[in-house]
Amino acid sequence: MSVMQDIIDLYSKGGIEITTFAAAQDASAGQLPLIRTVIQPNASLITWVHSGEESEKAIERHHDTLQSHLQAIKNLRQRLKTGAWVAAVAAVLFFNAYNFDLDLGWGWQVIRLLLSAGAVVLLRYLFRYLILFVFRWYFRRKIQQYFSSLTG
Repeated sequence: MSVMQDIIDLYSKGGIEITTFAAAQDASAGQLPLIRTVIQPNASLITWVHSGEESEKAIERHHDTLQSHLQAIKNLRQRLKTGAWVAAVAAVLFFNAYNFDLDLGWGWQVIRLLLSAGAVVLLRYLFRYLILFVFRWYFRRKIQQYFSSLTG
């Protein structure tokens, strides 16, 4: 399952469900899962453990699956932050390279450099909110498709 599907499930279904069965055939046989964890949108983790059949391998498998889902979400968040920084720096560098003028003198160049540093920080936040706006739009569309498939 992809991280995008995890995030869509997080908000459309109310959480990401991770289940671990005692054996592979239990899932197809309709057995109850040995361990079930739900990650809720407020970052709460709710875990149920079916008593009586606990095995160290199943617990480790469940922990590894849970960690992989959480790590994928963390990686996406880090990529969004990095993308916002890269976009901001690229925009400022493009503007400065396009409008570079040596006739201004060094004093104005220093002021321009300081203004550029401020513009990078400002643009970072603007790009970050633009990226979040696009993601929210995408998720809302996917959630609407999910609910329309349930009712239609």
